Amino acid sequence: MRDPSELRKSAHSGMVCVFLESSLIDLEDYSTLWKAKRVVACVLRCVQKFKSTLTKASMLVNRSPSVEELQQAENVLIRVAQRESFGREIDCLVRGEPIPNNSKLVKITPFIDDKGLLHAKGRLENAPIDFDAKHPIVVDSKSRFGQLLIAHYHTQLAHGPVDYVCNEIRHRYWIVGGKSAVKKFSQSCLVCKRKKSRPSPPMMSALPERRVTPYCPPFFHTFVDFFGPIKVKERRSQVKRWGVIFTCATDSFLRRIPFWVAFFVSEVDEAIQGL
Repeated sequence: MRDPSELRKSAHSGMVCVFLESSLIDLEDYSTLWKAKRVVACVLRCVQKFKSTLTKASMLVNRSPSVEELQQAENVLIRVAQRESFGREIDCLVRGEPIPNNSKLVKITPFIDDKGLLHAKGRLENAPIDFDAKHPIVVDSKSRFGQLLIAHYHTQLAHGPVDYVCNEIRHRYWIVGGKSAVKKFSQSCLVCKRKKSRPSPPMMSALPERRVTPYCPPFFHTFVDFFGPIKVKERRSQVKRWGVIFTCATDSFLRRIPFWVAFFVSEVDEAIQGL
């Protein structure tokens, strides 16, 4: 039998949780940026709930994601997208080295802020505007996040013109190749296709023989049309009259001649006389 003094009086167990942002969510499974942000916000809340359980802290979970949580989720999605598209440039900036000369970000002089987001330098440092407007967040148009971002702005702006959508996006984001990407998305949008569609003109049939036969005298082929009724005063009463119009079907210059006024059905002979 073991000596009781050799037995441990208490045992401690621990758990290590490794949180990888890159494996948090697959944006290919989501059609809108809003849904992706809400899912990431809920996942981040679960992570915080798990940490609070370990530290015996209380946390509300039965509520919709707040504005701060949605903003935090968006920052996570941006960091993942930037790491996938500009991983080499981010590594160079973290080490304090210049980015390669063949990079697409050379002209915008990128830098990393305190949240780990990649921004464009720009020339509006002294402008009295927001930080994201002075230094927009860099996003690749070929990434899934960039496509969802363009779709979000395009829908929110009521499928507006390409320049209008690009201008609103640049208030916070700098999309590499953004104008061509917005134009491509606008061309593939079903709502924009319906709005820009035009009715196709009908196929015209061949002209009848009487219209194309040469050397026919005027009014050899004639169209007749009646219009009315027209009230005409006759003595002390008003009577109805119909007008008749003769049109030459052969000569395009001889369209109309003075019409003959015919009486109503009771005076059919007047109509026959006009013919």
